[in-house]
Amino acid sequence: PKPPFDDDAKRLEFIKRLNAINGITIPLDAINRRPSIPLAVLTDAEALKQFLAVLEWGLEQVRAATV
Repeated sequence: PKPPFDDDAKRLEFIKRLNAINGITIPLDAINRRPSIPLAVLTDAEALKQFLAVLEWGLEQVRAATV
């Protein structure tokens, strides 16, 4: 993984943020894998909003690491 997600703590935080979305359950031991999420979860407007917020957080982390 590339910075900042080469840090286990950042990857765990990403997983925890995804797991906060109703319908998503990624085991914490999946930190070194590429687990999938059911796309049907994202048909719920609130879940999609939360998912996009998590992706935005991830992009912010990448941008901050490349400055």
